[in-house]
Amino acid sequence: MKQYRKGDRFEVLKKGQDTSGSKVSKGSIVVMYDMTLGCNPAPSNSFYLKIKGVTTEGQLIDWHLDDKYLKKIL
Repeated sequence: MKQYRKGDRFEVLKKGQDTSGSKVSKGSIVVMYDMTLGCNPAPSNSFYLKIKGVTTEGQLIDWHLDDKYLKKIL
């Protein structure tokens, strides 16, 4: 199992939006400051991890921790 901690850095693999709706560029670096567990609504009722972070441009994100969008930098 992968371990995630405050301060972990992630690379943005696809364009996205920050919490205010502004674009986050592919290749941006995100520093995680919080992680929560979310749940999809019925009928799937599946759980997922969601991170809150700040990008190198000072943008705040609140995204699913998904290998399609974020890659942890070792």
